[in-house]
Amino acid sequence: MRQLCQFEEAPTAQRFAAALLGRGIDVRVDGQNEQWEIWIRDEDQLPVAAELLAEFRANPQAPQFNSSAKVTLDQLQPGKPAPTPRSGRTKVIRMRDRWDSPFIARPGIVCWFLGVMCVLVFVMDPGNRGSRNDLDTFAAHELFVSRLVYQPLPSFLDETQMRKQMGELLAEAKRIESGENVDLLKKEQEQRELAAKALFGMERQPLFASIRQGEVWRIWTPIFLHFGIAHIAFNIMALFSYGSLLETAKGSLRLLLLTVALGAISNTSEYLWGYWWNPLVPVIFGGMSGVLCGWFGYAWMQSRYNPGGNVYLDPGRVIYMLLFLALCVVGVFGPIANAAHLGGLLAGIGIAWGEIWLERRAGS
Repeated sequence: MRQLCQFEEAPTAQRFAAALLGRGIDVRVDGQNEQWEIWIRDEDQLPVAAELLAEFRANPQAPQFNSSAKVTLDQLQPGKPAPTPRSGRTKVIRMRDRWDSPFIARPGIVCWFLGVMCVLVFVMDPGNRGSRNDLDTFAAHELFVSRLVYQPLPSFLDETQMRKQMGELLAEAKRIESGENVDLLKKEQEQRELAAKALFGMERQPLFASIRQGEVWRIWTPIFLHFGIAHIAFNIMALFSYGSLLETAKGSLRLLLLTVALGAISNTSEYLWGYWWNPLVPVIFGGMSGVLCGWFGYAWMQSRYNPGGNVYLDPGRVIYMLLFLALCVVGVFGPIANAAHLGGLLAGIGIAWGEIWLERRAGS
């Protein structure tokens, strides 16, 4: 059973409930005084009910809503035997068909733009075209990444100095890693201190230094960075799956604005978390996953609480995504930008709830 809508006036709720019954839709009404909620008992009937709701809000005085059905709100409330709906001739759209739609929906211009940009940046990254164990390749990779990450690597601005420092860093890191019977926490702290010394001379980096200097593109460009085939392949599949769903249901402009907001929030969340953890070491991260988690959170709330929003998410996909995020947090997949995931997820949920609240307020 899912909530469809709510009304402030009892006569309005009664007329709409009668219209639903007249279309063969099993309905329940909860509430009293100035708050009446309409619930659909059979979720397979939600799409038809949502279409009827849109028609009702557009023209509540239409003849089809002047039902002759003798029904009162008391009969439709919990604990009362529900009236038997009349069988209508309206075709019922099954929810499982809607759940399948994200995989066959055509991606729009925003999906294609984001996908092409991710692939283009991936191909341009020297680290994805050669072995990063080679010092020259690794140096070129770090120079490329430094131009796109949230906070650049200052010492990498001079290529000769960078190559010398990276050679020393790699040699010292191998020595630390090969040490036997070394406490893991101590080893990790040594590596962080070594990286900070080699790259920055142990100088604390100002918060949002590059952003305050005008390099505002860094707020969004990390979403196009990907480190490895598996990383970009998973994100591209999720991008076209969730992106096609949202762009079809909400339009290209809405998806673009949502992506801009989620990219800024998820990237900033990861940057602030890394800066708090160790401000002496650069915060290097990338990928679309923060935005994708935000898309998921947005679609999840729209599917669950806004049946008229044309966003339908298979409950199995919700469980899968929540399980994946939990495994990321516990470290099953290695180093993961969990702060970006969480920031994007919460932002997506919040934006969806804001839209739902505004729509309900406008319709009440």
